[in-house]
Formats: sequence, C-alpha cells, structure tokens
Amino acid sequence: KCTGQIVDVPIGPGLLGCVVDALGNPIDGKGPIEAIECRCASLKVPGILPRHSVNQPMMTGLKPINALVSIGRDQCELIIGNHQTGKTFIAINTILNQKCWNDGRDEEKKFFYIYVTVGQKHSTVAQLIKTLFWIAVGLHLFNCFVLCFIPNALIFIPYL
Repeated sequence: KCTGQIVDVPIGPGLLGCVVDALGNPIDGKGPIEAIECRCASLKVPGILPRHSVNQPMMTGLKPINALVSIGRDQCELIIGNHQTGKTFIAINTILNQKCWNDGRDEEKKFFYIYVTVGQKHSTVAQLIKTLFWIAVGLHLFNCFVLCFIPNALIFIPYL
C-alpha cells in the first residue's frame, strides 16, 4: 500500500551498538531502536563551502596509512580494493586504535564510527559483527554501529 511518504531513517545515539539494514531497521535481534528523530533518506548532501573544515588529524594507528593519507576527524573514508587485500583489517584496526581517545571523559574528543558493508554475504557480515562486538564488549567500545547493505535487500533500494 502506498503511503505517499518519503523514506525516513532513524538517527541518534540509539543506533550506537546496533546493526541495521539500509532502511534503519534493526537486524541484530536486539529489538526496536530508540532514535531521537527520523530524517529523510534522500537528503541533499551539502556542498564543500557550507561544511566546516577538517582541521584535526585522526591517526589510524597504521604507520603507512598515516604517512601516505591524511585522514581528518569528522571525515568519511571509503576503503576500496580487491578481494582479500585487508580492507576490513584497516577499518577494524583504526577503530581499535582510537581506544585511547574514547577512554577519556571529554565527550568532544571521542570518536564515533559507522561501519558500512555493501554487498557482503550474510555469513561474512555475521562474522564481522561477531568480531566487532566481541572486541567492543572487551574494550568498552560501544560507539560504533554497523549498516548492512545485503545483496537480497539491494534489489528494491534504487526504486525508493
């Protein structure tokens, strides 16, 4: 049934520690998400000029990456490459290496992570989530959530 509404997705701190699909629905079995608000999924991204500048570096903990690529705080980073080249290793280790910042009391210095998987198999995503949250429980890293674009769910997304 057509509702006449544009697709809204939940946003807010309630997503931290959750695994959601492309529409913001929880797929980790933890129940509904307590979102502060919902926003339109097709918001226009602001251009370069209205954005605030990235002026604080973020160290990944991986020396070759820190030397070759300058990554700034509040910056999105796309990690692409061939199969079995260490993309997940880079992302997970970068998250783990920020523990020293996230242990402090200063909320403004803490990092928050959105780990997005696109087109991964269900088994691969399940193993990644198990690893990520097992590490999170051990290190008290609850400042991350996983967004999964699973192949079967991708079929209808372009039509929304």
